[in-house]
Amino acid sequence: MFVLAPSILSLLIFLIAFSASSKLFSFDGAPGESQVSRGLYLAKVAGCISCHTDTVNNSNILGGGREIKSPYGSFFSPNITPDLKNGIGNWTNKDFIKAVRYGIRPKGGFYYPVFPYTSYKSMSDRDILDIKSWIEAQKPLSEPNKPHQISFPASWRNMLGPWRWLFFDEESTRFDFLPDNLARGAYLVEALGHCGECHTPRNMFGAQKSKKLLAGSRYGPSGNLMPNISPDKITGIGKWTESELVFFLKTGLKPNGDYVNNEMAEIIQNSLQHLSDYDIRSISSYLNRIKPFYNNVRVRPKNMSIEQTIENWWD
Repeated sequence: MFVLAPSILSLLIFLIAFSASSKLFSFDGAPGESQVSRGLYLAKVAGCISCHTDTVNNSNILGGGREIKSPYGSFFSPNITPDLKNGIGNWTNKDFIKAVRYGIRPKGGFYYPVFPYTSYKSMSDRDILDIKSWIEAQKPLSEPNKPHQISFPASWRNMLGPWRWLFFDEESTRFDFLPDNLARGAYLVEALGHCGECHTPRNMFGAQKSKKLLAGSRYGPSGNLMPNISPDKITGIGKWTESELVFFLKTGLKPNGDYVNNEMAEIIQNSLQHLSDYDIRSISSYLNRIKPFYNNVRVRPKNMSIEQTIENWWD
């Protein structure tokens, strides 16, 4: 009987963990594909273009200023171009990884979880830094960042520490117990594509109800409700065939002949229609196999009393 030296044991543990996760958390690019072109693909999947471009005012790509509505007020996405003053031009790789995966600002303090680091925490270093390489290849813009317009106590950043202690687990979600295509679909849906940030209901503190994954929410990023996309046959997409779902993700055309609108139309235009067929099928396969939840998402009533308003903070 023998005992491995701590350094050797640590190395073995790392290699085992890496071999189990590398195929799940890093995308295989085409032979000879550059880091920048790979980063563009990942940025499209991750929604960077949609969230950080103020399309309402026809602003420049990644210049920030996109309004994101919530029950607490309006958040505005920041400038993430490589501008040295108003963008992220002087961020190191470590700064970028800490921001994307853990919501930590380069100069200290935390980002609001409207920045979906709660999902991005499961991204690999490689995928995160490939996105950064693509951003660094874009034109720097000096667009100043807009201050958030949110009410107290959400406006008090010191509350983010207790919030994270209660609701944010920094440990990456593992998908390696799934077959390859479902693992890839899970990574696309739950991590990189962060679908749950819009489609999973939240509690009154803004934290996702993770046990009701993708069951729909009344609080979409533009104040619109987000439908139930779990495979529930009554309130979700359980009656859609896999081919219908694949076609919808590519085109925005629902099985009933209607086209999707609002935020989802933009996501299809800026993100989903650019994905490979294999990735679209992986997303569809995963969505059809998650736990179904009955949840008839309804619009939040107007002109409610204070008691009704507090009650309706809960999805």
